[in-house]
Amino acid sequence: MALDIYQPNPGTYSCPSPIDLSPIDWRSGMLIRSTNWLGDALMSLPGVYRLRRLVPAGWTTTVLAPAKLAALWSSVPWIDRVITFADKRLSSTERQAVRQADPGVTVVLPNSFGAAWDVWRSGAGMIVGRSGRGRGVLLDAPLPAWSRVAGQDEFHEVRKYLEIAIACGSCDWNTDFPSLEPNLTDQERAAVDAMLPTDQPLLVLAPGAAYGPAKQWPVAYFNAVARWWTESRGGRVIACGAPGEEDVAAAATEGCSGAVSIAGKTSLAQLMYVMSRSDCVVANDSGAMHLAAALGCSGVALFGSTDPIATGPIGGRWVARHQRLPCAPCLQRSCPRSDVPYECLKTISPQDVIECIEFL
Repeated sequence: MALDIYQPNPGTYSCPSPIDLSPIDWRSGMLIRSTNWLGDALMSLPGVYRLRRLVPAGWTTTVLAPAKLAALWSSVPWIDRVITFADKRLSSTERQAVRQADPGVTVVLPNSFGAAWDVWRSGAGMIVGRSGRGRGVLLDAPLPAWSRVAGQDEFHEVRKYLEIAIACGSCDWNTDFPSLEPNLTDQERAAVDAMLPTDQPLLVLAPGAAYGPAKQWPVAYFNAVARWWTESRGGRVIACGAPGEEDVAAAATEGCSGAVSIAGKTSLAQLMYVMSRSDCVVANDSGAMHLAAALGCSGVALFGSTDPIATGPIGGRWVARHQRLPCAPCLQRSCPRSDVPYECLKTISPQDVIECIEFL
């Protein structure tokens, strides 16, 4: 099996019609409407960092994000302020918070009509974003819509965010950005330290995937890798996951001496701290994978219905495993096949992943 360190390929800038921000009244600065999912938000970081660098000195860069992503954006040291919202649409109080932030420029990252509608109703200055889904009428500076066709990806999705930054005036086309800094209290940090090994190599497993089973490598395979790590490496294993993923995390660590499942038991900031202490991470294509990569971790990323060309890890040292079949990648949440369901995942063996870990 030939192995290579994964490198995201954003291609080159192709978005027409540069946006001139020089005559803009910046008012209090820039507002960036975050994407709604953890993985997407992490893939947007290179573009957001370049947008931040366009804001004149002394002005504020604010992120408007779902409450579930507050800990992530609070861990981004170059963001000045985070405004959160609780439901799908902004409440009147949340719209007022945007008005009080008084941005001169607002960049809308999600593709939905509602995200643009919310900031438009909040008096968010000049609104920049991608057109499509009827939202072009709400944008002062619309850029071409972004679309994907299963099996036809050529570039990483980071490109759609970098292109926005370049269109606004950035000259920096790459995927680098400063490290995240988990924001924990002393009590939160101490609770995690009590679970972490002091003198054994640490493997973190992320066996879940919110998208669906077509992203989930078999849990028995995760367990085989965990057993190898504890028996051959003399290491410890921690399995992580969101609330609702407790069972799969427990199954991934079953029978492994000293293994711990923290699924559903930690905050996002605590999970970041655990990952930052790891020697290796094995993860499905998920928010956890992107989080580990953004923290500079090394690991093995497992892909089934999705494509590492488009959504592979950004940051750290990774091997991406993907079995290309006539039906994969299909971008489906569950496998439509009845003959050999989830063949794309099942044909990646535990030994394949063990070899990847040894290669790292």
